[in-house]
Amino acid sequence: QDPTNGKLWWDLGVEAQVAAGGSVVEETYAAEMLERAMQLEPSLAQSYDNVMKVGDVLRGVRNTTSARSYYTLASSIQPAASVPYVYAGLTLEMEGDFAGAARSYNLACRIQALGA
Repeated sequence: QDPTNGKLWWDLGVEAQVAAGGSVVEETYAAEMLERAMQLEPSLAQSYDNVMKVGDVLRGVRNTTSARSYYTLASSIQPAASVPYVYAGLTLEMEGDFAGAARSYNLACRIQALGA
């Protein structure tokens, strides 16, 4: 198998994340595989769902800064989506930045209201 095949790394990362069963160490390995996949195959990073998945895995292992960068990327891919702002707010809460979290949630509400 080709170690430079991004799609293979993506599939491995998804399988590793599912198999991790909540283990932070295993989830961290899965996140690394997913990020490597996106580096090897940049088209993977153009998918809203893929980018959100990586953000979610990183948030799950408390890598809040990196998770938030993926949520920012997701919002640039799909500007009318409010979910990235909700999840960014969760990462800010995890860091104790409640004012930042409130701003992020507020933005999510405004986006949601515009789409309704």
